[in-house]
Amino acid sequence: MPACYPISPPRNTMSRWLIQLAEAALPLINLLADGIRAGPYTQCDETTIQVLKEINRKVSSKSYIWVRHGGLPCKESVLYNYYPSRTSEVVLALFEGCHGYVQCEGYAAYNVLEKQGITLAGCIAHARRKFNDALQSLSSKEAVRKSKAATALTFFKKLYAIEKEGKALSSEERYALRQEKSIPLLNTFKEGWLDTQVILPKSPLGVAINYTLNQWEKLIRYCDSGILEIDSNSDERAVRPVAIGRRNWLFADTPKGAHTNARFYSLIEMCKLHGHEPYAYLKHIFKELPLATMVEDYEALLPWCLDAETLKQAVRIV
Repeated sequence: MPACYPISPPRNTMSRWLIQLAEAALPLINLLADGIRAGPYTQCDETTIQVLKEINRKVSSKSYIWVRHGGLPCKESVLYNYYPSRTSEVVLALFEGCHGYVQCEGYAAYNVLEKQGITLAGCIAHARRKFNDALQSLSSKEAVRKSKAATALTFFKKLYAIEKEGKALSSEERYALRQEKSIPLLNTFKEGWLDTQVILPKSPLGVAINYTLNQWEKLIRYCDSGILEIDSNSDERAVRPVAIGRRNWLFADTPKGAHTNARFYSLIEMCKLHGHEPYAYLKHIFKELPLATMVEDYEALLPWCLDAETLKQAVRIV
């Protein structure tokens, strides 16, 4: 039997292989994007990425990985896209053909979606975080206990308690619960507390109050429909793998590498979302992709169309 020796391809060769694999998976990525457009509700967030060889840009320039989470029931998609900017043009490109609700932070670039007939919903967790930051800025325990920020956080605690109560309910029942309990509490929070505060606008607490008041109509919009979440934390959890991974891979060398990065994050996080083991899923789809000739062939490779036994067989095959 001939001796086996380990093979160590050059780094640029391995990078080229991954870019080619990501391009082969592009039909699947496009189907995931179609799935998000078909859904009535999408969450969106973005995080920074450094790309070294972008045309007409400095090496130190910030680029972005945008993360969308949405789709139809039982066919949820999480999709990552690389763009060199964070402008409203990018927002329009990401949500072209979408409808319904988009839930996001208070970044102004998202406002362009309202002109396209999309309804924006805010994230209560973002508002709560600003009050928590104001609380953390205090040094004395006694000051923390008596602070206005602590009072505000009690309102958020009650709102989340209502959401916990409605977690197992249908969307119609959750809507009714919010109308009965959340709306009165939100009205008390705004009219009986937020509107009455006299705080330096640039203080941590002033920033928290102003953000909440400026975003109020969007923040309370989750009460308009039972399909909406109180916050976009599920999308923020999808952003976390990029933030953690970035500490290891640090940057992308080229835009092609950044696109490849985003596409592999999409494939891996998608299969995790639907309960599949990533190695088994990737092995299966890259074995089947060369045989795909019609849209139906590609659709059969989407995570919600596969079962655990099929993927186990893929791992066993050498």
